[in-house]
Amino acid sequence: MHALLRQHWPWLLLVVVTYAFSALRPWLEPDEGRYAEVPREMLATGDWVTPHLNGLDYFEKPPLQYWATAAAYSVLGVNEFSSRLYGVTLALLSIPLAYVAARRM
Repeated sequence: MHALLRQHWPWLLLVVVTYAFSALRPWLEPDEGRYAEVPREMLATGDWVTPHLNGLDYFEKPPLQYWATAAAYSVLGVNEFSSRLYGVTLALLSIPLAYVAARRM
């Protein structure tokens, strides 16, 4: 276990700092607030099929992001960290994927 941590500590540090930064920074308005509100309304109304923003149908993004964020809200509560969890996780996962793709080239 210790050898694994010694070998991968830069990646672990990147993950911890990225998630900490995403939890501490307030939402950037209007976009982040808007994309955080749609899944909150999904969770509140129980309508997971039609995304709504302030009661109006809102089809600006594919629903997978809304579903993932609403699921994070149901587990972690509605806050800045849980609203960014899906996006930050995908961004962090793209780093090793890009690394592997570059190594193969």
